[in-house]
Amino acid sequence: MSMGRNINRETTFRFKEFSVSNNRSAMKIGTDSVLLGAWADVTGTQSALDVGCGTGILSLMLAQRGVNHITGIEIDPTAAEEASENAERSPWKGTIEIKCGDCTTMECDRKFDLIISNPPYFNSELRSPEATRATARHEASLNFASLMRLSSTSLTPSGRLAFIAPADRADDIMWEATLQRLHLLRRCDVVTSQRRGASRTLWEFSAAPCVPSTSSLILRNPDGTPTKEYQKLTEAFYL
Repeated sequence: MSMGRNINRETTFRFKEFSVSNNRSAMKIGTDSVLLGAWADVTGTQSALDVGCGTGILSLMLAQRGVNHITGIEIDPTAAEEASENAERSPWKGTIEIKCGDCTTMECDRKFDLIISNPPYFNSELRSPEATRATARHEASLNFASLMRLSSTSLTPSGRLAFIAPADRADDIMWEATLQRLHLLRRCDVVTSQRRGASRTLWEFSAAPCVPSTSSLILRNPDGTPTKEYQKLTEAFYL
């Protein structure tokens, strides 16, 4: 992925088939979103909901992968506006709809084959002095419990929920899934380098009973270069 700056010093992330401006959203583009957007299974997915969509990067990645209708919901009006502009500039402007609202109070008029999210993950009493960053980075309205509650009522009978989370939240996540009667389908532990343990986990839950599978992904070789597995997963997106 390359990052370009125009004369107004605006930050634009350039991928193979689209670009994403990331100037107003407090949730900055990073490896987590790209991993999730590339890893999530879109087989048979006609409609998807991108919860806490930020800049809209996950919506754009799903559109590139062939999902026909994507709704992104974002609580911050400034970020929602930027996500909408990113979608309009993309090759799939008729495929993506961005809405400004709170996922915990929204009323869905349809069911989704896939719900995807890179949710905030800091669970702390500390809050950023910037209101937008506090909304984006801390578990307030959007957390694992609210995401799973939304999924339990808004997925099609065979629908799936995919998200990424810190590896140390596994027990909390499995407990919430049990409460909402969601079934573990896939789990992938993400390891930054071979010298470290897992830092993130990619999760996929199903609304229907299923046989779970687990895997792991190492991002970097000992010399710091990307592993072949990481390159293969993201090759459709990174320049």
